Amino acid sequence: MDFSHQELPGVNGGIDEFRQVVSGGKTLGYLPEGMKNGFSFKALIPDYSINGLPSVAGYMLSAVAGAALLLIIFKLLANEKNKKNDK
Repeated sequence: MDFSHQELPGVNGGIDEFRQVVSGGKTLGYLPEGMKNGFSFKALIPDYSINGLPSVAGYMLSAVAGAALLLIIFKLLANEKNKKNDK
């Protein structure tokens, strides 16, 4: 996904109009270096869709994967905490 022309919160029209943002009563007049080229992000499951599966399956798979990831993270954190308490 390319977000270089995406609208920013509080800035109508995207990064091209960011130079016109007023801060402290003054117009910025420049575009921050990190925003000039935007950024690209390649998601594992873009738009929650998987080729060949109904769109609902993508949402369900994303939910299951996210829940499983959280369970694994919290289990690892709990194990580390228990190791510290046993010492």
